[in-house]
Amino acid sequence: MTSARYRDLQPGDPAPWFTQRCTSNERYAFDTVAGRYIVLCFFGSAGHVSGQARLGQVLQLRPRFDDQRLTFFGVSVDPADEASDRLQEALPGIRHFWDATAGSAASSEHCRPRPAGTTRRSTARAG
Repeated sequence: MTSARYRDLQPGDPAPWFTQRCTSNERYAFDTVAGRYIVLCFFGSAGHVSGQARLGQVLQLRPRFDDQRLTFFGVSVDPADEASDRLQEALPGIRHFWDATAGSAASSEHCRPRPAGTTRRSTARAG
């Protein structure tokens, strides 16, 4: 049995390239957003309190997401987020990937599920 290797993405690290269905495109190629700062947020579900908290932080910084200098991509693994229209694209700057099978999130060497009962500190700067 081989063990998977994971690496936590830190600010400034290159993100993995992938193609995934999103709010505006059935086959969005993530590498096409090169040339600007990107916030890639694996929030899980907009129906969960922790996902709502992350998305609330994004809304507080909404004016900064302009698609010129900064773009936000949320990654939802909850099919209900799409089915119930809990998440909406807000152009410029805010899009969401639909990843109900956790294909782009879980299969990437950069993302791993947290052990049950643990939390991850989230930071948002308005600087």
